[in-house]
Amino acid sequence: MKFSLGRRGIYLVAVAVTAFLALSLIPAPLPAVASPIQDSDMIDLINGERAANGLPGLTRHWDLEDDASVQTARQVAKGTIFHTSDLSKIVSGGWSSLGENVGMGPNIPVLHNAFMDSPGHRANILGDWSHIGVSSKTASNGQTFITVIFMKARGSAADAEPLTYLPRLSSANDTSNTVFADDIAWLVSRGVALGCDSDSYCPNRPVTRGEMATMMALALNLPSTGTDFFTDDDGSPHEANINAVAQAGITVGCNPPANTFFCEQQTLTRGQMASFFVRALGLPTNVPDQFGDDSNSVHQGDINALGASGITRGCNPPDNDRYCPEGTLTRGQIAAFLRRALS
Repeated sequence: MKFSLGRRGIYLVAVAVTAFLALSLIPAPLPAVASPIQDSDMIDLINGERAANGLPGLTRHWDLEDDASVQTARQVAKGTIFHTSDLSKIVSGGWSSLGENVGMGPNIPVLHNAFMDSPGHRANILGDWSHIGVSSKTASNGQTFITVIFMKARGSAADAEPLTYLPRLSSANDTSNTVFADDIAWLVSRGVALGCDSDSYCPNRPVTRGEMATMMALALNLPSTGTDFFTDDDGSPHEANINAVAQAGITVGCNPPANTFFCEQQTLTRGQMASFFVRALGLPTNVPDQFGDDSNSVHQGDINALGASGITRGCNPPDNDRYCPEGTLTRGQIAAFLRRALS
């Protein structure tokens, strides 16, 4: 691993990796498609490794994601992997140290495993950071390029600008082209629509467990509590609402059986969402099996309850005989679920 001193802190660079590939030489340029779901998958894998090693999860930072997106696009255009020339000149202020992993491989799990098998990349994944930004793009031949930027905020995590605080919206200017426009408008009218900035909802972004906790606490007007249920959300803008939904019995932790972590930055899965809603609404779980793909899910009873209630309609229209419990949800989709459940 190389270290170089930037103007505002230490810049850590892990050697670039090509994950388990025979096809390491790719013609350039290559058209590529960005994948926010893949990005969330990588963040979930990284935070899972950190949780397994007793480390707090990393908070998603949208400015870092924008920086990572630029670097990934450059790699795709050249058909090879290489690092950002000087992160210290790219990333905005408020940090004390930075790190970067880049890779190219057939899919996100393979890339993650390759990173964990490489000492330099593993050190970055398990490093002393507070925030993360990920951007992956899949090229026309199916190869995935990825950039992961790690950041430690200067001082406390609250000093990083901008953080992932999501303001409640009085209107949203980015919903005209989404099928969830009416659902988002309903959230806005209820005062529980959390924006990605002061006037945008970002309906296509994945929703996190922290965002779900806040929207649920606001929608149900849950009382606050002085009990701190989890150790990995200190300083988070969602902390009070996470504790509120835990106090109400709506959520448990993400690291059973201890359940001392909440993993607020992990992308919410459809199975987890079902359990959130069933506990919140007190739905009966002694109902017939609704879907054919959830028999191995710990959320099966809640999934069936949610399906029987009509709040969910499955993941494979028009048949809708599958639920996809490990699938992720966008912010637009969660708006629709909240509206069906609470209106």
